[in-house]
Amino acid sequence: MLIQKRKEKWDQYHEYSGHQQKVTFYFDPAAPASRPKGSLDQSTELGGITLETLFFQHLKAWLDYKHEDGKLYFWRTKGGLEVDFVIYGEVGFYAIEVKHAATIQPCDLKSLIEFKRDYDVATCILLYQGKAILQKGEVLCYPVEKILLELDPS
Repeated sequence: MLIQKRKEKWDQYHEYSGHQQKVTFYFDPAAPASRPKGSLDQSTELGGITLETLFFQHLKAWLDYKHEDGKLYFWRTKGGLEVDFVIYGEVGFYAIEVKHAATIQPCDLKSLIEFKRDYDVATCILLYQGKAILQKGEVLCYPVEKILLELDPS
C-alpha cells in the first residue's frame, strides 16, 4: 500500500488564484525508482526524485509537529522554472530546492534567484549532496544530509 500526499502550487494570492496544479509524493522514497525504466531515464534523475521524496517526508513531519503554523507548496513559472518546496506561515517563508549533486552549478540557483526577485522576504535554500555550507548570493546552499539530521520541531 502506498500513501500519497500532494502539495499545492504557491501563488502570492494562493487562496484566491484558482490554481489546481498539484505535485504528488508517495511515502515510499524508493517508489519512483521502482517503476519501469527505459533508455530515456537517467539514474541521476531517479536519484533526485528519491532524494526529494525523502526530504519531503522529513519536512512534512517537521511541519506537522511544529508548534507554529506553516503550509507546504511548490512554485512554477509559465517559463518552466520550479522551486520544489515553498513553506509559508507563522514558521516563516522559505523557498527550498533539492538537488541530487555534490557540486553546485549556476543553473541550480536559477529558480531560487527568480523566486527571490518576486518574493524578496523569502529565505532561499538550495539543498545538495555536498559537505560545505555555502552562500551563493542570496541563496544559502546547505548539505541535505546535515539538514535531515537537524530538522527538529521543537
